[in-house]
Amino acid sequence: MKIKSICIFLLSAFCLSCNYSTQADLPIFELEELESIGKEKLEIGKIIPLETTSENLMGTDIRVRFDASSFYLMDENSKNVIHHFDRKGAYLGSVA
Repeated sequence: MKIKSICIFLLSAFCLSCNYSTQADLPIFELEELESIGKEKLEIGKIIPLETTSENLMGTDIRVRFDASSFYLMDENSKNVIHHFDRKGAYLGSVA
């Protein structure tokens, strides 16, 4: 009898806890409204030469990410290190 009561309690607690939805708190993005940019609208505004050392030599297939203060580059052919550069092109070392 005691096990049956515990099972009923756990089952009802489980069912009641599943009713909470957090979807109302999440922002909604309409991807249909995005406009693609053609190559003809792109231009190079500034070229930043990157400091070259024996530690950061890379090939031609490079993945680049950046934030407000840094560039992060990874050679797609080796993928064993991510190189960190500041916005002036100085090599700051490897991240991973």
